[in-house]
Amino acid sequence: MTHVTSETFDQNARVALRDTQLRGALDNLVKTFGDRRKEVIKTVDDWEGLRNEARRIKDETLLNLDRYLEQFTGNAEKAGAVIHWARDGREACGIILDLIDAHDATNVVKSKSMATEEIHLFLATGLSDVERPEVEEDERIDVEVRPLSDLDAILAETKDSKTLIGLYRLKDRLGAR
Repeated sequence: MTHVTSETFDQNARVALRDTQLRGALDNLVKTFGDRRKEVIKTVDDWEGLRNEARRIKDETLLNLDRYLEQFTGNAEKAGAVIHWARDGREACGIILDLIDAHDATNVVKSKSMATEEIHLFLATGLSDVERPEVEEDERIDVEVRPLSDLDAILAETKDSKTLIGLYRLKDRLGAR
């Protein structure tokens, strides 16, 4: 598979669709997701009205994100939290490493979020998830620590699109050094 970009999407999609296991999983997902969604929608009064209201709230929030972030920061700091701001994933990883060093930490606990994936925290720090609370099997994210020198091999082995995009972005950043 080539580098993941909007220009290579068609080529990458054709390669992925030749994967019979992936194609079967996608077929099953499309059917079960659509069926389940229709059943849930039937149970909600004014589904379209709720969707429109949710869209309006999201748009308003994004339009005023700076104000909401400042409001959150003020409230969190009043409650005793320390807020760290980073311009990008590399800076965020640096802040985390500095905090680990400053406190001689041996364990780090993070909340469940996509942020760890998006900033490539485990690749950047060499950290690994050792103790994890039990989660449902379909929500489990297994973390494997491998050296950056294995990046091309990891790319060749990876089938998950979000992971591929993140790894290619990492490769681009590393190449820009």
